[in-house]
Amino acid sequence: RKQELALVLLNTGYDYYLLSKYDSAMAYYNESEPILRQLKFELGVAYIIGNRALVYWKQGDRDKAKEDLFRAIEMLKPLGDKYGMADYYNQLGNIFKEENAEEEAIKYTLIGLEMAKSVGLKEQVRDASYLLFKLT
Repeated sequence: RKQELALVLLNTGYDYYLLSKYDSAMAYYNESEPILRQLKFELGVAYIIGNRALVYWKQGDRDKAKEDLFRAIEMLKPLGDKYGMADYYNQLGNIFKEENAEEEAIKYTLIGLEMAKSVGLKEQVRDASYLLFKLT
């Protein structure tokens, strides 16, 4: 039942991220990652990397956040996980928007929007559409 434990830790970390409790989020991610790696559960590892990137972003390290979001997306591509990729592309759009790199923000948000639309991900479509509205 190690995989179940690791996923609970991952999800708990994300809950702490949503509550802006970044140190707690990192602690749960860091506890989950070695289990997921031991199990060779690449999807979970990709989510750890991507979700940890969101914490780096909120803590002010945009470069590390972008690097790890791109890394997570590359890991998710062969797995076909469009949910994670769409969400991470949207988050890249937000980061580039913060950096006033509007062309990059639009580029990655559009990728996330099209990906989300292709599989009916309403939340990601909403988020991308709203970000594009703010960018134009």
